[in-house]
Amino acid sequence: MAVSTVKEEDYELLPGIEQYEPPSSALLAQTTFVSVSVKLDPALFVDFDAIQGHLDRLCVLADLVRAAHTTIDQHEARIQHGLSELWDENQDIRRRGLRGGTARKQRKITGKYVRIATVMDRELADRRLEVEKTDYLGRNRVAGLRGLRDMFEDAFCFLRDQQHKCEDILRCADILMYGVTTPHMLTHLATVDQVFTDENWAQIEDIESMLDTFDEEYDPNL
Repeated sequence: MAVSTVKEEDYELLPGIEQYEPPSSALLAQTTFVSVSVKLDPALFVDFDAIQGHLDRLCVLADLVRAAHTTIDQHEARIQHGLSELWDENQDIRRRGLRGGTARKQRKITGKYVRIATVMDRELADRRLEVEKTDYLGRNRVAGLRGLRDMFEDAFCFLRDQQHKCEDILRCADILMYGVTTPHMLTHLATVDQVFTDENWAQIEDIESMLDTFDEEYDPNL
């Protein structure tokens, strides 16, 4: 049986297909990468687990601040009630510092204020000193509690603001799970820089220290 001879022209390319010369070694040695500027999604750099953990910490602190506020109200009410009872039991002693109509009304009830040095009854003088001392300490205590309440109210406003920022960021995270990104979302994600700041960390630590000191000095179980 005769075997057909394979000729070189049988390996020619089909019509319509171009034949390219292989690149030279000099060309292959050149850098073929092109520098491309790529804008990455900032959401890729947000640690949402850290945001959630921070939010949990803020919620705990906010609850503790609310509890401290309630304790302050209870202590103030107790002191005010004690002062009211004190003066009800000592109506013959006019309070110091009364002005205007209140002072005139009090004078009609107890008479003109008499200096302790002119009081003949030593027992009355001693009682007046004790009553005025108790009243003075009580009013100072109330003033201190009100100042402390203002501090806790400022702390609560700060914590609520930080909570809202974290909640907005986490809401954006839920939307990102569906592959949706909008300029509005990116704006909210950018607020992460306003949450994790040295100033905020320092303020949170101050609030924690304030709560620890408050727990040591005030009994929440009245």
